[in-house]
Amino acid sequence: MKGVSNHTPLQNVQQTATGQPTAAAQASFTAATPAVPSQPAVNGTLLAPGQQTVAQLFGAPGYYAQHTDPTLQPFLSQGETLIGQRAHTKQLNGQTPGPDEVRVPAKNSGLTVGGDGLHEVLPTSNRGDVAKAPLGVVRDTLADIQSGMRTAPSKTFFRRDDNGAPEVGGHTGAFRGNQGTTGQAAAHNQQRHQLSNILVPSAAPPSDGQMVAQMMSRHLNATASGPEIMASHYFTGMSPNMILNNPHGERHGTHGADDFRRPLESPGAANPYNRIELASLVHADREVAKERLEQYIQTIPVPDRGEIVPPSPRRATLNADGTGGQFETNAALWVQAPPTFPPQHEAAHESAWLTQPLRHTPVDASPAPTATATIASQNQQHDDSLPNSPIHKKPKVGSYDGS
Repeated sequence: MKGVSNHTPLQNVQQTATGQPTAAAQASFTAATPAVPSQPAVNGTLLAPGQQTVAQLFGAPGYYAQHTDPTLQPFLSQGETLIGQRAHTKQLNGQTPGPDEVRVPAKNSGLTVGGDGLHEVLPTSNRGDVAKAPLGVVRDTLADIQSGMRTAPSKTFFRRDDNGAPEVGGHTGAFRGNQGTTGQAAAHNQQRHQLSNILVPSAAPPSDGQMVAQMMSRHLNATASGPEIMASHYFTGMSPNMILNNPHGERHGTHGADDFRRPLESPGAANPYNRIELASLVHADREVAKERLEQYIQTIPVPDRGEIVPPSPRRATLNADGTGGQFETNAALWVQAPPTFPPQHEAAHESAWLTQPLRHTPVDASPAPTATATIASQNQQHDDSLPNSPIHKKPKVGSYDGS
């Protein structure tokens, strides 16, 4: 783990890694890596310090890295091990990258109508703030977060306030035709506000784990649960970019993209199949992300958790009729340990693992970009660079316990 990381070593890892490292990825690490605090197991046997080879580490149960993640592999250029690697390298050297070096082109995963890119939880417009951050753990970790903490726009739905009424809007690309985006600017401003808190000069800067957990907590607080999606009037009649498979949904046309159009019914409508399916998918994935954050927080020493707002209690799944999703106050604690991560740029991999449930695993392992996807990528990125959203602008933030 990084030099001043405050993480507690973990040995009882449970997750299963997917994929294998590329030759270029292995070359980016040495053939024999330094010992890592949490000793991964190979075939159930713990390795002694100094015995972990790259092949063993990447094949070990419970090991995660960006380039082994099928939700990220389509967005990695040849030889890259990190999303936005060119931007990441510039930021570490104190240089501000261009916006297109941070962003990635949209890909057609087979699960969306118009392709999908990656939404940066730490907004693109703050790439210069990252490059100018204090040299050392703060700059390194913020660059890691901007690389790894990414969600699929089509799965990103924000809570918003409509004159006192709770509503839900989508990230650009969540709905077809770039509709339904009211609320995303305020959500991005929450991340900017968290970034400004991190950058406040302090004799004791936050650890890498604190920064990762704080940014992830802010994101989850800004996003909508299943019950909130079921109740929102704002996007009634809009069609999600995610392909909904419910056979009862309204269909338009008999072939091509129009065949997948599923307008969302109004709240309270009889048999709102499309709305139920969307809410159920988003709700379930968000609960997994909450669980991962809780697991991650448990690796941070208790004295360092004071500035971290934990996720809300677990919510029940949605019922077939769209009801349910309430808090389960008596639910068992989430205690499963996170996987281990590469020691180099560790927070980039941690951030990617935390947000993995909020991305798509493509039907095709190597989906090719399409013309529609490229246009969708260009459109879905514009909101991250709003000139009237300065880093110091404090958003309206309620309590975090509603996530």
